[in-house]
Amino acid sequence: PYTVIFPSKTTSVTFNVSIINDNTLEMDERFDLTVNASSLPSGLTVGSPSQAMVSILNDDTSLVQFNQSTYSVIEGRGPAQLVLVFSNPSSFDITIETGVIDNTATVNEDYASGPYTVMFPAGATSALFDISVVDNDVLEGNETFQVVITTNALPVGVVIGNPLQATVTIVDNDTTILRFSDSSYTVGEGDGQVQLVLLLSIPSTFDIIVQVINTNGSSIDVTFPAGVTSQSFVVPIFDDNTLEKNENFSAIINSSSLPAKIYTGITNLTMILITDDDDITVSFGQQTYSVKEDEQLHPTLQFSNPSSSDIMLEVRSTDISAIGGGHDYNSGPYVVLFPAEMTSTSFAISVSEDAVLENNETFSLSVTVLSVLLPDSVKFDNRQPVVTIVETSVLSVEFAKTMFSGLESSSSVPVTLSLIGGNSSYDITVTVILSDQSPLSAEGNGVDYT
Repeated sequence: PYTVIFPSKTTSVTFNVSIINDNTLEMDERFDLTVNASSLPSGLTVGSPSQAMVSILNDDTSLVQFNQSTYSVIEGRGPAQLVLVFSNPSSFDITIETGVIDNTATVNEDYASGPYTVMFPAGATSALFDISVVDNDVLEGNETFQVVITTNALPVGVVIGNPLQATVTIVDNDTTILRFSDSSYTVGEGDGQVQLVLLLSIPSTFDIIVQVINTNGSSIDVTFPAGVTSQSFVVPIFDDNTLEKNENFSAIINSSSLPAKIYTGITNLTMILITDDDDITVSFGQQTYSVKEDEQLHPTLQFSNPSSSDIMLEVRSTDISAIGGGHDYNSGPYVVLFPAEMTSTSFAISVSEDAVLENNETFSLSVTVLSVLLPDSVKFDNRQPVVTIVETSVLSVEFAKTMFSGLESSSSVPVTLSLIGGNSSYDITVTVILSDQSPLSAEGNGVDYT
């Protein structure tokens, strides 16, 4: 209690009641003062008013702010937890409103929308509240949004501190697998191009550029626009007109070129088979040939297209009027090797000199394949060229001796003519002219001879 002394001859006394400054945010408070009647000396009574009320007007404030300016949460691992703090406690419950603002994150797609009401129980100087984060299976990278204290809804005595707002980073937990749609593709050489397809296991919110490297070292950049999980691209195929085996090459995803959190799957490499559509037509360079006896003929074989490997052919002959087996010519068969990439070659046929006078003779040629990588792709010009052997033999006709004689009584004189240098395959008629010889000449016209 307070003891108040009235000095003599005074009718009014002022005394001070101590007020405690408690730094607590509270409502205005009051208490009553009452004159203790039992403590009065005789001659004094309690008048009216016998009581007085004292109001303690609160002059405290409390700063409200986030306990830090940045927060982070891993997508799929629970909500983001934020903390608001008061600089001074309050004697009563206080609610603070907060709102959210998109940065790179999108409300309701990446996190739950506000507003969020944060309750401070009486006496508390910190309050925790949660913001739900959406686990959305989309590759999007880390994203952010802002949480702001709503200033137009603050209770009396609560003022804004610093930081007024906080940035929340959602750490993306998604990865995507990149692969070819197939482990192998087949394309015809004449198709001009092959279309390959790349797949992502989940979409991305940003464009992704992928580098694909071919066997020859060339590369192609493939762009996945945001949201796309399948993208095709073409590789040119060249038609080279060369007979060859089916060929293949590979295409591989360059994993070192991929952005973070993009990984390659099992089919990060694919094989492309190019089926050859070329064929070769084999023909002789001419349809007629001629060769003299005792010489060699060199016929030419031609390919319409080259081959990537050696091709072995067999040339056969067929007698027409000439006789093979070395009689008029060497009839073969002839094995002819066509080296890779060549389109023309020749071979030799030997013709005999038989010392027989005969007409020009002929035989024909034909060709077939003996050894080739793709036999069904080798075709033939079925025309068979004819070879003429030109007769070069020259025979001379002469008498067996220079003088023949016979008895007049024998009625004839045997005279012998000879072919010198060979014989003939056909009859030869020779005309012998008779003439009188002088001075001992016989007389013809039936006188001495006919």
